Amino acid sequence: MKLEEYLTKVEERIKSKGRIVSEWVKSERNVEVEGITAALVMQGNMKQLKKGLILSRLSAAMTVPDWNTAALFFLRKGETRVSDIQKIIRATRIFMARNDITWAWLCLVSEREFSSKVKDFVRGYLKRELGVFLVDLGRNEIYSRSLNDPVARNGFKLLDPLKVEKEKVDGSKRGVLKIRR
Repeated sequence: MKLEEYLTKVEERIKSKGRIVSEWVKSERNVEVEGITAALVMQGNMKQLKKGLILSRLSAAMTVPDWNTAALFFLRKGETRVSDIQKIIRATRIFMARNDITWAWLCLVSEREFSSKVKDFVRGYLKRELGVFLVDLGRNEIYSRSLNDPVARNGFKLLDPLKVEKEKVDGSKRGVLKIRR
């Protein structure tokens, strides 16, 4: 699977299946994040979930936090170094602060294999509010921290290239989503 195909399919996958964690209300391509271009940025809110029966929605209204969420995708065509990831993490954390985002997925997507140093760095990144993922499209593999963390666990389910590859894409839904009220 190619980089652009992955982005299109993962965007659709998050819009449809990602509603279990957040209502995704905005999606943009090629967004500047502190001088680094994110190929895809999606934003949402956990409190705005509109799924389920009336009783489950009422229960969720009282128990689900009103947290803004995001998913940022950066494409890597060359070799990725730990310093590259640190720079992207810093930019993402600034983006989160400026947009009042409580938790986010940061996904680096490449058709090349990531080095063991880079994989180890990502596995050891323990800031709970930011799940960092490496998606290797050449090997159809995804790397992140422990699945014990809910941000990482939900990200694995939605960002895994093997699952994304099977996703059927409805091209009519592409573009910027309008914020629902």
